[in-house]
Amino acid sequence: MTRFLTRSELFGLSNFPTRKLTLYQQLKMRLALLLSLLSSLSVLSAAPPQIPLMSSHASSSLRNWLSQIANTTIPSILRNTLPNGAIRASPSTSHPDYSYHWVRDAALCVSFLSSAYARNPTSELLTTLERYIDLETQNTYKSTRTGLGEPKFHLDGAPYTLPWARPQNDSPALRVLAMISILPHLDHNKQADTYYKAILPSLHYISQTHTLESFDPWEEIRAHNFYTSSVVHSALLKGTSLAERFNDTHNAEWFKLQSQFVRHKLEWFKTGNGLIQPHVPIPAHKPSRLDAQVILAALHAPASPYPPHSKAIHLTMAALADTFGRLYSINRQTDADGTAPAIGRYPEDTYDGYETTSLGNPWPLLTCAFAEVHYRTAAYHMSLHSVPSLKDVQAAQDELDKGDAYLRRLRKHLPKDTEYGISEQWNRETGFMQGANNLTWSFVALASAGRAREEIVAVLEETQYRPMARL
Repeated sequence: MTRFLTRSELFGLSNFPTRKLTLYQQLKMRLALLLSLLSSLSVLSAAPPQIPLMSSHASSSLRNWLSQIANTTIPSILRNTLPNGAIRASPSTSHPDYSYHWVRDAALCVSFLSSAYARNPTSELLTTLERYIDLETQNTYKSTRTGLGEPKFHLDGAPYTLPWARPQNDSPALRVLAMISILPHLDHNKQADTYYKAILPSLHYISQTHTLESFDPWEEIRAHNFYTSSVVHSALLKGTSLAERFNDTHNAEWFKLQSQFVRHKLEWFKTGNGLIQPHVPIPAHKPSRLDAQVILAALHAPASPYPPHSKAIHLTMAALADTFGRLYSINRQTDADGTAPAIGRYPEDTYDGYETTSLGNPWPLLTCAFAEVHYRTAAYHMSLHSVPSLKDVQAAQDELDKGDAYLRRLRKHLPKDTEYGISEQWNRETGFMQGANNLTWSFVALASAGRAREEIVAVLEETQYRPMARL
C-alpha cells in the first residue's frame, strides 16, 4: 500500500541528521523525497497492468476452426437421436455394433444438450430433452437382467438381454444428473412427475448399491471404480437438494447420509504419490494404475471433491500424457505450434475399436476431455478474486494454452473430406480414424471442450479492458 509523506517529512529536517550534513546535502535529500512522492502519485494514476492474450497465430487459427465447427456439432449429435427418445451411440451396426441406446452415453449427451438449450432455447432441443425423459421413465420400469444398473437398450426401447458387462452403476447416476439438468426447462407438473417416477427410483438404486462392485465405464473391470463412485456421489448430493425442494425430507436425509459414505470411499483411490487410481483393487493386467476415466470423472461429476482444477487430477493427467506421449507413434511427431499428445484409455489397453486382443489406440473424446480440464482450470483461476490479479490471468492463460495444444491434436487427425465425422479412436501408428464412426460421445466431448474454451476466452478478453488487482 502506498504511504504518503507527512508535511514534516517532506519539508522539515526532523528525519535528517542535520548536524552532520551540509546545507547542500540536506537540499539534495529533500529533492529526492519530492521525486519519490511524485513517482508514487504517478504509479497510482497509471493505467492497470496489461498482458497480451491469445495473440498468437496458432490460437487465432484454432479459434477460427472451432467457430467453423460450432454450427455442426449439435446437428451431428441430433442426427443420432431418434423420435422415441433413444440416442444412438453410433450409426455403426457391425464391426463394431454400437447401434444401441447406451444409458451412459445418452445421459452425457443429454446433459450437454440441456446446457445448450439453456444458452439458446429451440423447440428441437426441448423436444429431444422431453423425449429422452419419457423414454428413460419407461425404461425405469422394464424388466432387465440387472434392474436399473442395465448398461444399454435396443433403439426401439427393448431391453438388451444377451450377456454383457453388468451391472454398470454409473449409468443410473448419470441418468439422474441428466434429468436434474433438464428439470428447469419443464413446467412444474412435469418436474414433479419426473422426480417421483424417474429420478427417485434411480436415486434409491444407487443409494443401496454404492457399496458393491460394478463394471467401469469401459465395461471391462468389475471393481470399486473411481469414476462410478464420483458420479454416484454427485447424483446423491444433487438428489438431496432436489428431495428437499419437493419437501421429501425422509429421502433427502437418506441420500445425504449415503453421499457422505461415498465421499469417504473416494479417498480409497488416492495413491502415495498424489495420483488417483481407477480401481480398488487394481487388476493384475493394469500395473500402471493409470486410466483416463479418472479425468472424465472430474468433468462428469459436478459435485466432485476432485474437480478439474484439483492437484490430484492434474498430477494424474500429467502422468497419463507423459505415458501416452511415449507409447503412441503419432505422438512422437512434433509440430511447431506445440501439439499435445493424443490420449488413450490406459497404457495396457488391448481394444483397437474392433478386437479386444490387439493394441489400444488414442481416443478423440479423451483428448478433448484433457483440453476441457485445462479450460475449466483456467476459469477457476479467473474466479479466485472479484478482480483478477496479474498472477490469476497469467495462470489462466497458461491453462488455455495447454488446452489449445490438445485441440490442435484433434484438428490434426480429423478427416478433411467429411462433415467433421469423429470416430471412437485414432490409429496409434497412422493417426487415421478407426472403430465406431460418428460416435455421439465424441461429438459431445468436442462440443463441450469448445464451449469451455469459448467461455474462458471471453473472460480473458474482458479482463484486458478492466483493472486487475495488484500483486
